[in-house]
Amino acid sequence: MAQPKDTQVISLPETIRRPATKVISDDNFRNLVQSVVCEKMIAKDFGQYLCEGENTPVILNNKRITFAMLCNEIRGKKMKVESVLASRDNDNCVTSLTVSVDKKGWLGKNPCK
Repeated sequence: MAQPKDTQVISLPETIRRPATKVISDDNFRNLVQSVVCEKMIAKDFGQYLCEGENTPVILNNKRITFAMLCNEIRGKKMKVESVLASRDNDNCVTSLTVSVDKKGWLGKNPCK
């Protein structure tokens, strides 16, 4: 006999958290994110640094998105990554990022060259 709907247990998928295999400074991470702008890297290339992979939370210019969304939003666009601030856990795994980009960043000098 089936349980009534109001007493059924619903299990939610767990977010897979894994320790970072590499530790990186915020400055170096900014350079790697700029590589996404320059179409040299994609979101999957960052798995070794991010606890939640492409689902790692990001604040991009005060807008909440995921790392995958960040990469889609900046890839191939004329902009410069101004700063990246990573929050890390005790294993140095990046748990979230705050990213600032300047859409006028290519005025005068192309950051992809």
